[in-house]
Order: sequence, then C-alpha cells, then structure tokens
Amino acid sequence: MGKTQTIRGFSDIIDNADVWQAVEGILASISHNYGYKEIRTPLLEASGLFERSIGITSDIVHKEMYSFEDKNEQTISLRPEGTASVVRACIEHSLLYDRPRKLYYQGPMFRRERPQRGRLRQFHQFGMECLGYDEPYADIEQLIIINRIWKTLGVAEKISLELNYLGSQCTRQAYGKALKNFYQKHYDKLSELDKKRWETNTLRLLDSKEAHLIEINREAPIISDFYTDDEKEKFTIIQTQCHNNGIKAKVNQRLMRGLDYYTGLIYEWKSDELGAQSTVCGGGRYDLLFESLGAKAIGACGFSIGIERLLEILKPQSIQKDTMRVDFLAPSQNDLPVMLELAEIAREQLPDVAFYTQLDQGKIGNLIKKASKQGATAVIICGEEERKKRMYTFKHLQTGEQSTLTMEQLTKLIKDMT
Repeated sequence: MGKTQTIRGFSDIIDNADVWQAVEGILASISHNYGYKEIRTPLLEASGLFERSIGITSDIVHKEMYSFEDKNEQTISLRPEGTASVVRACIEHSLLYDRPRKLYYQGPMFRRERPQRGRLRQFHQFGMECLGYDEPYADIEQLIIINRIWKTLGVAEKISLELNYLGSQCTRQAYGKALKNFYQKHYDKLSELDKKRWETNTLRLLDSKEAHLIEINREAPIISDFYTDDEKEKFTIIQTQCHNNGIKAKVNQRLMRGLDYYTGLIYEWKSDELGAQSTVCGGGRYDLLFESLGAKAIGACGFSIGIERLLEILKPQSIQKDTMRVDFLAPSQNDLPVMLELAEIAREQLPDVAFYTQLDQGKIGNLIKKASKQGATAVIICGEEERKKRMYTFKHLQTGEQSTLTMEQLTKLIKDMT
C-alpha cells in the first residue's frame, strides 16, 4: 500500500499557522470595532441554496461545486462561498425580525477548479455582510473597513480598487436586452454553455474568461448608458465618499462579479503581485438575494477576502508581535520535574512571554543549539548544580551574556527585557 497524502487541491497549514492566526485575529478585531458580530455556518448546505443564489448557469454551480447525495438521497454541497449561507441563516432564524444585522465569518470554502496560486480547491475566506440597510452608505462603510484592513496589515500600497455599478433590476434588464442583441451577432462563436447564458442571464457573458469572448466584450455596450438619474447620483456619492476617505478607486465598466445575486455597487480589490488571478477581495450589493431564497426583499451588501491570496502579498513581520521566547533546559531526567514547575511559575508571572520547555535531555551545548534554531531569545538552565544552589543560569542567545540568578531575579530580568 502506498503512503497516504492530501487530495489534490487541498493542503496542510503547518509552518505559517501563526501568521494565519495573526491575520484572523486582526480581521476579527477590526470587525468588532465596526460593530460586526461573528456568525458560523455549516460547511455543508442543500445544493439548491447555491443554485438559487449564485445561479444555475454560473461556473461555480455548473462546474465547480462539490455536490453529492447523502444516504437520504438529498443533494448537498460543500459551501463554495459564504454569503448564501449567511442569508439562509438570517431567513431560517428570523435574525432581521427586529433590527438590521452586521455579521462576519471566516473559514474554508470549496470549489473543484484547477488549483492555482492563492486558490486551492479548499481555500479560506473572511467576509462581512451588512443586512437590512439600503445603499449607499452601508456600502461606503464597507469600503472604508476594507481600506482599514489593508492599512492595518501593511498592504494598502499593493492593492487597488475597481468599481462598477449594476443598478436596479429594471436597469439590468434593459442592459441585458441590449447585450442580448449585441451577442446575437456573435451567437455562432458561443459555446453551448454560453448560448444557455445568452438565453437566461446575458450579463454573465461579460464575466467570461474565454479569450475570444474577452475580445468580443471590448465592443459590448456599457451599463452606465442605462442608469436612471437616481442611480447616477448614488454611484457619484460612492465615488465622492471614496475620495473623501482617502480610497483610490477606478471605475471599470466591464467589471462583473461571477455571482447572479449582485445589484447596485460591485467592486474588486486587485494586486499586480498576484499575476493573472489578481483579485484579493470582491463584493457589492445584493438586494435581490433574500427574495430569490423565498423571503421578502431586504437591502444588503457584503464582501469576502481570499486569505491565501492576501497572505501571498503580506509580509509576516508586519503583523506578528515580536514575542520574547525563553526556553527552559534540563540536561538530565532528574532535572525535568523542577524545570516544569519553574516554567509554570514563570508563565503565571510573565503571561506575555512564551516559555518553552525542552523535554529532550543531553549535553547542554546541544540543547542550547536546538533552542536557538527554534527561535529562542534566551535559555534558562535547570541542571543539577543549579538545583543544589536554588539558582538558575540565564543565557541571552544573541549577546551571549550569561548570569546565575534566583527565580525572583530571573522574572525581574525577563520583565525588564520585554
């Protein structure tokens, strides 16, 4: 039997788990600062949820979802994105009965697409959903929040914002009709799936990654020609508020999101450092989603950030706290009980310092080398001589300075160093 290993497109997070934790902690902290509360939804949902929300002709539903029948012959899917599950939870539990909600989530999503840089088949997203608020100021606040995230993580100069505005359902229908007439001239060049999209949701053709359609789309009508005066005003307010809040934004009239539920503002934050798959964050308004899932229409907007793509452009040292680490070393088995007791005393008195107990025994020189290799700032040696004198050797690994101190003196020294 061959060795077992991960499935293609799935990966273990090992050496940089601390970076993930730091990023997730920052995202959660910013969310709470803006009044968002965490929601945790299941990884598995009924497949119909995504078919109704994302769209049956979308690439996600048509090609990429992990779907299967369970023992009750119910078709279920691993969630490919987070918004539909959050909205389903709001409807199921009547979360908007008495007030609007601001919710955030983070966790794994699943799409069976070709593994690529920053997007495996299991990937991770952080998202925010603002539910029960009309445009445009909820949307503007979310753009401000995202900009705050980039600043906090030190990547603001690496990411740029593109905006588009889809307008109301009436505007989309009028625009869709114009697109349908435009694509009819190119009908013979469309694939069978694109012909189906032409019939059911023509705007989806603008989101195509096919080279020949990208070329055709350069000549397609633009949606701004179909805006009402109210829509023009709202989009102008959004752009003005971006400028007033120090957010550089470029209008891209060809921008489309790959999900059917968007209306009004849509946007993507992109980074040139990621190559072709440059989108780090995407979002917008989805006032029609509640209605498509059987509830009354409710104003809502949200976004999601791809954590793997964010980590690609992030410098870990910009977010990691420079925590001091001190290793306790016990050369022999007899010294271990004392070492464990001392380490616990140190942890109680100095909770902001990482104390690591080396459970291996051996020559003290080898133990020091191991501690240094693992990132220790200093070591405390609890050998036989130290036990007899009730004094302990403290060695700073960068300077090489060494002294013998009582436990009280040790904790004071370490506290002064932090």
